[in-house]
Amino acid sequence: MKDYLIVLDINNTLIAKIKKSDRPNSKDLFSCKHHYLSKRNHTDAFVNFLHSHNLDYIIWSTAKSHNIQSMLVYLREIGYTNYLGFLSQEHCEEGKITDKIKSIKSIKNLEIASKEFKKDLGMCILVDDSPEKSVKGQNYLKIDEIADGDTELIRVAFELDKFVGCHEECEIKKLHRELNILKF
Repeated sequence: MKDYLIVLDINNTLIAKIKKSDRPNSKDLFSCKHHYLSKRNHTDAFVNFLHSHNLDYIIWSTAKSHNIQSMLVYLREIGYTNYLGFLSQEHCEEGKITDKIKSIKSIKNLEIASKEFKKDLGMCILVDDSPEKSVKGQNYLKIDEIADGDTELIRVAFELDKFVGCHEECEIKKLHRELNILKF
């Protein structure tokens, strides 16, 4: 399934970013400059899904390149070791600043990822918690923001499984049934 390209956002999609000033008391945190990072529930199952389906994936954040570098260290630590590369704010197009979106360069046009990683545009899909960062008409899968006990990565993997046309009785289908997640 190497023809597909899964484009993954970082913050509130793969990991939670927690201000150091909030003084969280969990020991499972990764320390960055001004933040702690924490992996999302079911990260291991999601990473296993990507690897077992032999899917190409990249990381795309609206953060600046130098800030992404420290997050990539943590992403590799929690299993995201086979990403093809990453795109940053410098690769985004101009959008609107909102309460949630702090940078004018926030639109993730999959044409950029498609050209950069030599994939057909129709085979690319963006997974992000902010619909405002996607381009209308391009493949997009919304993931809810991180919450305690969430199963979003299982739901997203299940939806990606359908997107890539997997007909096998793979682990993600079994896990999805076990968790009894509603189809969206």
